[in-house]
Amino acid sequence: MRIVSQNSDTDLARRHAGQNVELALQELTANLLRVIRGAGEPREIGLQALAFVEATETYQDVVRRPLFVSEVKRMLSIEQDEQAMRRKKSADRIEFHGMQAIICGALQIAASRILCQPRQEASGRREIEDGLRLLEDARAESRQETAAAGKAALPRRTASLSPPVGFLKPRRANKQE
Repeated sequence: MRIVSQNSDTDLARRHAGQNVELALQELTANLLRVIRGAGEPREIGLQALAFVEATETYQDVVRRPLFVSEVKRMLSIEQDEQAMRRKKSADRIEFHGMQAIICGALQIAASRILCQPRQEASGRREIEDGLRLLEDARAESRQETAAAGKAALPRRTASLSPPVGFLKPRRANKQE
């Protein structure tokens, strides 16, 4: 019995070449970010850059075109899936967008400092401030949701003008004879 794949050898080679480029680019980028923040492996940068260039050349040979800008953006995207975001509570979505703004602002500041661009650094600061405001909004909304859930869970008491049966009735003395 022979199993026929729906993917041709060319399709598989293209997919493999694309995955190699993605992995090399992500490893290089992540290490650069870690080195900037004081961690990472500076001695690996050259090897990772070379691996990315070689993977890109192989990709271009197999696919017969350069990488599209949209492909590079997707490979380096740190955003979450839009459908997954829709399933989250409102406060969680606001918190995510706040964190995203803070991360983007911090990356802007880092890039601006490397290139000595104070105006762009100011833009990064504003982005961080916007993100912090969103985090504060998310926390406030989360507190409101928690309070509303707590009130909904409490048993309802109806107002009554008369005391419950047996309440404050005088006790009868036990007569021992």
